[in-house]
Amino acid sequence: MHLSLLPTETVQEIFSWTHPEYDLIPCQRLCKTTRRQLSNKQFLRTNFRRYLSDLMNAAALQEGLIDTHAATAAAAAGSKPVAQLLQELEHRLFKWPALYQQCYFETTLEGKTELVVAIRGYKNGKIPSNINCIGPQLQVLNLSNCSLLGEIPASIGFLTGLQVLNLSQNLLEGTIPASIGNLNLLTHLNLSRNRLTGCLPELIGNLTSLVSINASNNKLHGPIPNNLFKNCNRLETIHLEVNLLDGSIPDDLIHLTNLKTLDLRLNHLTGTLPAQAFTQLHSLESLDASFNKLHGPIPAQLGTCCPQLTHVCLSNNALSGEIPAELWDAHHLRSVYLKRNRLRGELSGKIGNCTRLAALSVGENELTGLLPVELGEGCREMCHLQLAGNKFFGRVPKEWQALQQVGYFDLGGNGGLRGCEGACHGSGWQFLEAVKVSNSRFPTFILGLRRWLGMGFFPWGIMV
Repeated sequence: MHLSLLPTETVQEIFSWTHPEYDLIPCQRLCKTTRRQLSNKQFLRTNFRRYLSDLMNAAALQEGLIDTHAATAAAAAGSKPVAQLLQELEHRLFKWPALYQQCYFETTLEGKTELVVAIRGYKNGKIPSNINCIGPQLQVLNLSNCSLLGEIPASIGFLTGLQVLNLSQNLLEGTIPASIGNLNLLTHLNLSRNRLTGCLPELIGNLTSLVSINASNNKLHGPIPNNLFKNCNRLETIHLEVNLLDGSIPDDLIHLTNLKTLDLRLNHLTGTLPAQAFTQLHSLESLDASFNKLHGPIPAQLGTCCPQLTHVCLSNNALSGEIPAELWDAHHLRSVYLKRNRLRGELSGKIGNCTRLAALSVGENELTGLLPVELGEGCREMCHLQLAGNKFFGRVPKEWQALQQVGYFDLGGNGGLRGCEGACHGSGWQFLEAVKVSNSRFPTFILGLRRWLGMGFFPWGIMV
């Protein structure tokens, strides 16, 4: 008798014991009637559960759907611990045919609000194109560090209940789907450390609940869209570093009154720093736009309007003008890196207001004038001091001997400087590991260092 003449229930019972991953698909190709009968959701559930009952029970244990005794018995029957069964279940999620993925989503994950998959070492997996079958109740989707390939499916935008989406540290390619803009409840978006290309979708601007976005370490290009952050006034963290982004930094940053961290380093950004935008960034703590192609002045508003600022890194650009004295009004500053720009003028004595400043790097600019006495009087936590490659002149202030925490000291390339006995003799500088003073007039300093080195004060030696 031909299979097509048998009742559907009989055909499904016969094939329900067929291996779902390897044998069922050839069976579905026997004829159109059989394919229809073996694609029925009820049959898929039966077939799915018979061959994966131990894994399903383990998953149910994780969800609290069955008791521990039943799950342990199921695990014992398969001679595998529950943890291993769960891992196998996660592996299969990325290997099953689409129909079985859908069955998994609609049965095992029904009502699930969080899916965290950890399949370390598994290769060649892909995010299922029908992942939206999990349903809108899913709040957390974490597929970080799963070695996933392929593209981010547009269907992910139908998981409208998502609050956390983490696809970081994979091998994902293609563009960021615009459908992500449909996830109105999303608070945390992490797509970092992949191979994503294309531009940032403008529809990300619809995510009014967004608190953090991280798309760093990809191959994204093009400008940061205007008005991208206009409606995202809850944003606290933006990480777009290590991409190929170009164009200017958008003025609509002014709307991000809760922004704490802005990292745009290692891109191809041009234009000036948007001074007006910083007038409203009262919560800003860290700004990094180093290794770009920015020009123009450093906005004074960084100091006057960002009182919580602790870290500023604008190195390796083409910034010009003076370092604004107002910058040192941000009294919480811990590190300032302005190396390799075209800055000129003097280093303001107001730097002494920053009593917590631990790192200052302004080398390879065109700064001039006397070294500020106030730096030694106020910045007692200074550990890293790099002033090389400028045009400073005069004597190193003796007040600098109070900088007892200094571990790196570089005044090289300032031919106008002379004498530093007052800065280095005495009880300070016992943590010094490296000194570079080439092209400066420091004969007494060098002799003193060599003498102290013999006494064991400088374990890592001297760079001259």
